[in-house]
Amino acid sequence: MIIVGTILNRFNVSMFGMIQLNQKIYYPSVIESVVTIGILAAHILLFYIIAKHLPIFEHHSDAEGSSLPDQSGNVSKSAA
Repeated sequence: MIIVGTILNRFNVSMFGMIQLNQKIYYPSVIESVVTIGILAAHILLFYIIAKHLPIFEHHSDAEGSSLPDQSGNVSKSAA
């Protein structure tokens, strides 16, 4: 709720508070849109590479009877 409130507050200032009569509406060009999509794609790719090569989502289970998949995807039961 805090994040949504902050975003709405910024929209209030930057979008709605600056509307004037007889003002042209700004639409980004195709190049600006492509650059924005490229930046977002680069961030997603960077996150994917970091998550794949660093132990970010590594799972450690100390519970008995738990099962974890190995490299081939097979699930092996741990010894109790």
